[in-house]
Amino acid sequence: MPSLDALKVRLEQERDRLRSEIRAAARLPAEYRPTVESYYGNHLADAGTDTFEEEKALALEAHLAGLLGKVEDALRRFAEGTYGICENCGQPIPLERLEALPYAATCLACRPPRADRRRSPPVRVDRQDRGAMDDRPADVPLFPPSATDGA
Repeated sequence: MPSLDALKVRLEQERDRLRSEIRAAARLPAEYRPTVESYYGNHLADAGTDTFEEEKALALEAHLAGLLGKVEDALRRFAEGTYGICENCGQPIPLERLEALPYAATCLACRPPRADRRRSPPVRVDRQDRGAMDDRPADVPLFPPSATDGA
């Protein structure tokens, strides 16, 4: 089990890593920004790819900045002497949780619900549910075997 000092070192290392990655991600969109030449020389699909890559780089930068904010908040709590204390109920956060998520600000009981925990189960499409455009009987295969299939 790590000590609080070891967790602080991990947070400081994570802060440095995130800052470095944010600097690198901030340089990426410039590679994909359209230029006058790209409007005349690129196919529309190439321009679409450039736009996608720029959006991906910006999303990555925003995600990293959010993580950096959480890490810096945890380091602030260290400085204030409140690290490891749940911000909601004031109870100690178990070391196991802090080891798994060093920037955790709440205990498991107080953590906010995650959207993906409320996800509905995957939709299973049954052969009976082919849709209105498919008027074949359910026992007729969607792709009948061809003569080359050996059937």
